[in-house]
Amino acid sequence: MGILRRQLARFALVGAVSTVVHLGLFALLHVAWSEQTANVMALSIATVVNTTLNRAWTFEVHHGSWLTHQAQAFAVFAATWAATSGGLALLHRLV
Repeated sequence: MGILRRQLARFALVGAVSTVVHLGLFALLHVAWSEQTANVMALSIATVVNTTLNRAWTFEVHHGSWLTHQAQAFAVFAATWAATSGGLALLHRLV
């Protein structure tokens, strides 16, 4: 398998794992917290897991600062959080 195909397969698998982490944590945290608080906490943890796995396993990055890569990921996090929070707010209003 070529490097690009291997990276694509790993990237997809990490994405799937991150989605499961986010949804699982959301379900657990929502028992005690509001949906918005549970969402932001679960998404924050899933973002760290996603970035760490992609950095180490998908792209085999062994240079650069882990913290810098996490900060870059949280820039993308802001857009993801806005979309999921907006969806939750809309769902809450409709139901």
